[in-house]
Amino acid sequence: MTARDEYYIFQTDYPKLDVLRRFITKGQVDEAVAWYKGEGLSPDAYIKGVKPGTWVPLLYQCLQDQRFNPLIKQLLRQGGNVLKLPDGDDVTPLIYICDAAYLSYLLKKGAAPVPVNPRDVYHCFIYGRAERVQKLLDHGCLTHADIDRMQATYPTLKYTMVDTGVKYLTYYYGAQVKKGNTIVKQTTDDLIGRYLALFALLEGSVDRPCLDLCVDYYLYELLAYFKKRCGGLPKGLLPPVYGQKGAKAAFLRPLLNDYRYEQTCLTLDIEPTGEIYEGYNRC
Repeated sequence: MTARDEYYIFQTDYPKLDVLRRFITKGQVDEAVAWYKGEGLSPDAYIKGVKPGTWVPLLYQCLQDQRFNPLIKQLLRQGGNVLKLPDGDDVTPLIYICDAAYLSYLLKKGAAPVPVNPRDVYHCFIYGRAERVQKLLDHGCLTHADIDRMQATYPTLKYTMVDTGVKYLTYYYGAQVKKGNTIVKQTTDDLIGRYLALFALLEGSVDRPCLDLCVDYYLYELLAYFKKRCGGLPKGLLPPVYGQKGAKAAFLRPLLNDYRYEQTCLTLDIEPTGEIYEGYNRC
């Protein structure tokens, strides 16, 4: 236990605040609101954060999840300060992790950090938070020079963006299948669109591993963008593999389907395998 932990744990209201923390962690909104009102807690109180050794203000925690809007309103009515920062090492400013619904409000309150930490911008890019990045640019809280510095700090950024996007879709498709929802095209298109918007803010060419990853997962939209921006694609890219098998391929069927395979081949200026047309030829 650190000295920081001891400072908060030995405060009088710690047991009550820890109960509130558990309600928040479990997403129990009504219980959290009722407990906060009933126990007379301070709106600027700190609770234990997810990161070990870090303690966060109630508003910092709640503003990350729009479900807690009732508790957020209660905290603000009682004078809670949205500019209070976590007590810990290497913490992330709230404007980078808040629910998107609260970003404009926080910016108006002056929550933008100075100077900009490249790591925080990096996370926005790899997780496809295009609207957030654009809003930070529009408000002058982020500059293109900041983005350039971030890109120089993380040389594998473009590959990591594509890899993270595919991993998210793998998780998302699996979750939707379990729920019985197989219509996921809109989410797929939206995510790819967000990454396209972010790639447009980056400088330089695209390396071979990133392009190979796009080919492997039939991300023809990204390939077409790189092709146009760079004046063509490098020679020697391997063609996409048709008819991928296995559990992962099954989950990724909204990506690894015949249409996207065909469009990937056409973007690469190669002929698709005739297998994708056999079923139609028999009709």
